Amino acid sequence: MTAAVPPAAPPADGAAVRDWLAGALRLDLIGPTPDDAARAHERLPRAPSRWYLTGFLVPAAAPAIQAAREDGEDMDDPADSLHGGDDAQTPDRGPARRIRFPSSIGLTALVDAGAERLDAALSWGDYRPEAAEEEEDAANGDEPASRRRAAAAWVREPRKAALAVRLADIADGAPTDIAVPGSDGLELAVLARRTKVRTPGGEEDVRAVSLFVVNRRTPADEGEEDAAFAFQVELSVAADAPFVARGDAHGLDDDDWDERLADLHYRDAAEYAVGHNVSVHAEATDGECRRVRTEWTPRAAVERVEPAPIAGVAFGMEALGALPDAAAARAALEPLPRLYREWIADRRRDAAALS
Repeated sequence: MTAAVPPAAPPADGAAVRDWLAGALRLDLIGPTPDDAARAHERLPRAPSRWYLTGFLVPAAAPAIQAAREDGEDMDDPADSLHGGDDAQTPDRGPARRIRFPSSIGLTALVDAGAERLDAALSWGDYRPEAAEEEEDAANGDEPASRRRAAAAWVREPRKAALAVRLADIADGAPTDIAVPGSDGLELAVLARRTKVRTPGGEEDVRAVSLFVVNRRTPADEGEEDAAFAFQVELSVAADAPFVARGDAHGLDDDDWDERLADLHYRDAAEYAVGHNVSVHAEATDGECRRVRTEWTPRAAVERVEPAPIAGVAFGMEALGALPDAAAARAALEPLPRLYREWIADRRRDAAALS
């Protein structure tokens, strides 16, 4: 399998280690990222749809034999054993089920009713088989051409395209297909409709815009079907106005205390886009988002929770275990309930200022 190149020096901290591991996983499952210059023209020893697990689109008109595959079809053969044993047996396989590959990915986002333009950036990789060297001996001469092609190496060609979507040209509720230039059959399907979103301040007029990358290529011949696939597909969309944040407002009129408290705690949590056949990532800065993109391997940032220091209170188990008697333990812990009472009183004063 393809693997991320280890760094020249060990990562400096845990966050760097996690970033490296996430990058290695993404590379193994999907392939090179758009900015991976070292692997932009990689060579694979086998068809990329059997090398990578996901991240590619098959032609919408592909026959079933190309558009789907049985689960476990590519299981490795058992390794040879000098002494026999369980490892030399073919592993049992459960009932076969067909896994259909997607022909499209997309996202839906809310834009301000006055937004006029969306800029879509599309990147993907096309793989082509190298010309297999023809052997003149009788054995290879009798080998089917499709099998010789399947044994050839596949070379990646990085591709990019940019499209401008003028929302005034998109009829409300009517799908619009835009050909991706130089893609040999990829399309950007756009659907927009006017709607309203509920906010604490009332309803707001917005437009819900869905954009899909669709593979409309002509399916290739057997043995070269991956030449019509689009790999490592990524769609990025920028707007001329901030995307509208959609919060979870189901608890606004709820009488349940827990629901109302949860709405208060997560009042800043919002969703800027949803993905279709893929996840999405919103690039938000200072509560404003102007770009969203598809993401095959989503990641989430979890805020670090660090307890506040409390002076005069012993928390270490070693220190508490070394106390000589109950009186010493009482002296070490007695300030804690008093400080909690003061903290609760401060929070009640803060709550009085909330609407």
